Amino acid sequence: MYTISQIQGIEWELTTKCNAACPQCVRNFYGGNTIQSLPLVSQSLEQFKKAIPWDQMSSLKQIYFCGTYGDPIACPDLLKICEWLKENTDVNVTVHTNGGLQSVKYWQKLAKVVDKCAFGIDGLEDTNHLYRRNVQWHKLMRNAKAFIDNGGNAIWDFIVFKHNQHQVQEAKTMSSKLGFADFNFKKTHRFLDKKHDLIQKSPVMNSKQEIEYYLEMPTNEEYKNKVSEDYVRLEKQYGSFKEYAMLTNIVCYKLQVKDIYISGPGHVFPCGWLADRMYGHEPENHPDHARMKNLWSSLGGEHKANLFYTPFKEIVEEGWLPLLERTWTNKDRLERCGVQCGSDMTHIKSSAKIKYKNDYAKNT
Repeated sequence: MYTISQIQGIEWELTTKCNAACPQCVRNFYGGNTIQSLPLVSQSLEQFKKAIPWDQMSSLKQIYFCGTYGDPIACPDLLKICEWLKENTDVNVTVHTNGGLQSVKYWQKLAKVVDKCAFGIDGLEDTNHLYRRNVQWHKLMRNAKAFIDNGGNAIWDFIVFKHNQHQVQEAKTMSSKLGFADFNFKKTHRFLDKKHDLIQKSPVMNSKQEIEYYLEMPTNEEYKNKVSEDYVRLEKQYGSFKEYAMLTNIVCYKLQVKDIYISGPGHVFPCGWLADRMYGHEPENHPDHARMKNLWSSLGGEHKANLFYTPFKEIVEEGWLPLLERTWTNKDRLERCGVQCGSDMTHIKSSAKIKYKNDYAKNT
């Protein structure tokens, strides 16, 4: 894998709590109830300071407080953590948020201690709530303004759907007027079912699991994610996408760029996609869940992958991650690794050099 001194970036999930209920987020059932397999936790400043050996992270340049399972602003100690990082390290800090929490004073302080804040704003006042459910537009705009007016470097990230595709240019113009440093429209690839078959729409549910409306793929070709076409192509080529994922050469993108992911409960993975096999929708029903549990059992238990119980250096260099890497060439691999970093995926072909040859595929 890599040594801790080689790690350049960390995607760090400080909390699994969130004020929003985004329908295609892995933390809830289509915008309804929070999934039961997700432990609701937040890391403290003291836990954060002790989590990794900071004096040995000589190549660390970037920490990205991501929002895979929770919004970083929902972590009570986020501001203290960012202040500590600014005072004690030279690490570049980015926060991703829906922008709907906390006070003006909080955002004014945050602007002074982070290098960048990416706001997930998927539309304008009449559409943002269709995806960013429970986020109040006036509060979001107030918080973004407070951050920007106090010197904060803000990015506007816009996920494009059918219902908001006509607003992309207007939102871009608005972002510039408000003082956002950049505007990015994002092409979602989440219109897939459990078999990775392409679907045109996905349901949005309430807490009673009743469908309220549907999200639909954008119809404008400019905003469609072409990765979805890879799924269709590879399913035809291999007979099923699962077969492809278990046979393809694996080229771990995060290994190439020397990044790592730390979950809210403290588990360490190369990327957040693998965390889905621990905390996602009904993980116990997916073969990867059992495979991961078996791998951890061979090391002595689940705690061997958790930095609150096992030293970070041991996890990365001696135990869990080297073991995971060895599975990439045999039948014990996690299907998710093949799905995300299979060598036949277009984005992998263009971004990484094939490094791991699948001997298992040759022998089956």
